[in-house]
Amino acid sequence: MINCLLARLGGFIVLAFVVLAPARGAEISVSGRAHLQVPADQAVFDLRVERSAPQAETALAANNQVMEAVRKALAAAGLGESEQATSGFSIRPQWSHRPPGAAADWKPTIAGYVVVNQLTVTTARLDQVGVWIQAAVDAGANGVGRLRYTLADSGAARTRAIGKAVEDAKRQAQAASDAAGLGLGEIRSLVINGPSGPVVPIAREAAIQSMSAPAGPALSAAQVEVSAQVQLVYEAQP
Repeated sequence: MINCLLARLGGFIVLAFVVLAPARGAEISVSGRAHLQVPADQAVFDLRVERSAPQAETALAANNQVMEAVRKALAAAGLGESEQATSGFSIRPQWSHRPPGAAADWKPTIAGYVVVNQLTVTTARLDQVGVWIQAAVDAGANGVGRLRYTLADSGAARTRAIGKAVEDAKRQAQAASDAAGLGLGEIRSLVINGPSGPVVPIAREAAIQSMSAPAGPALSAAQVEVSAQVQLVYEAQP
């Protein structure tokens, strides 16, 4: 609705238009959710080599030797260069511990050095994960961590989850309007909440069972959960 106003300002006549928004009627607001279980198609895990020695040079040389052996063992087991990358490297001092009865002016000294080199493997060959972990451990790797199964591209699954969440919201809106004796009018707003990344219960479904099995640890790829939530607002009709 538009109202036209005439007003005098000084010696001038001012014409003004005021737009009045119509009052909003009753609304039905609902929240829809969806959770999809999708088979994982990608595994990511870390392999770490840690070596220490009194001198940094000695620790570094020992670490390099073992990491080279690990890389060769992985290549022999079929891991490609494109499936692995260095994800961490550090050289840090080891400080001496305060001995019992030390003098008040005792200060710690550097007792040695620790060198850590970490390799991250990202692969679609899920059936080979245990084999590669075993090969790395046999070659001298002394750390395996952050094993997780996920999706290389979660976009398609996310789109499906959003569609399911909207369907859920529509069902709730229809049930609410029926119970209240109202009709559903046009959709006034639809909000898709922030993305929910894949969640995988690795600790339960992909735990390392044994590091001494000839074929590698017993692993089982988990299902990936992809979630979506939407907020839907309808016009309520009498």
